[in-house]
Amino acid sequence: MSTVSLKRAKSERIAYIEFRLFYLGSVSRQDVAERFGCSDAVATRDLSEYQSTRPDNCEYDAKRRRYYKSEGKFKFIFDLSVHTVLRELVEGGQSLLENERVGTISGNMPLQLTNPNNEVVANVSRAIYEQKLLEITYISLNSGKKSRKIIPHSIFTDGLKWYVRAYDRVREMFINFNLTRIYSSIIKDDEIEKVEGEDFDEQWNSKVPLVLVPHPNIQHKDAIKIDYGMKDGELILYVKTSMVEFFLRKWNIDCSPEDRLLEGSEYQLWLKNNQALVGICEFNIAPGYINHKSKPK
Repeated sequence: MSTVSLKRAKSERIAYIEFRLFYLGSVSRQDVAERFGCSDAVATRDLSEYQSTRPDNCEYDAKRRRYYKSEGKFKFIFDLSVHTVLRELVEGGQSLLENERVGTISGNMPLQLTNPNNEVVANVSRAIYEQKLLEITYISLNSGKKSRKIIPHSIFTDGLKWYVRAYDRVREMFINFNLTRIYSSIIKDDEIEKVEGEDFDEQWNSKVPLVLVPHPNIQHKDAIKIDYGMKDGELILYVKTSMVEFFLRKWNIDCSPEDRLLEGSEYQLWLKNNQALVGICEFNIAPGYINHKSKPK
């Protein structure tokens, strides 16, 4: 292995140590060794070096054999992209040093219009990891800025924005919160009830079958069938109930009844079994869903 490769590998490990400390609150030798397949000696050396470089960022607990994030201002070594961090939290296996990645061929990735706050993401991810309550100030379109107490259990993206799925003690139900709309957040040590946990989130743990077909207004339907690899003219997907609306909006899928279809070339797919949405759509953001409530033309 070249010197450059060795330097890169070590930088990735140090970046991972920093990531775990800030976003999960702790890191151990085992965490590093398992993530990179390196020896315990290498992981120990990297952790010691990180603490020497940033002594105010972490403290070692000899009893638990873990380094814990210190209170106070965290001084970063790496400028970690929040979108890369979120993907690492949800999927794992990411290269945290995104700015140093070089593609093999010429290309371009879509711009990100929203960037969740790093401190908010850290508190949300730590609350999930440590199963803690989170007190937040949330800004919604309907009610403005309000204080809420939530118990988060998952982070997800609709491909455009990032959300946290959590139990809301005010509304006494599980709902989705837009990460960018969380104005402030504080982790609390309040006792968590069993019914406030992920296992009791029915919409998160259930799925809805969606039968997608080329939009009836499309003239050359074979093009759409090829695009989406349809068999017998249909594509059947099973999507989490809590994420159905986001999925349909992202792919611009017309959910209207057959006698009230949306017009426009942007609608290339139609939800054939659109009645499956009735009763599960809270935000009415799925294209054409409102047509289920309107009068026929």
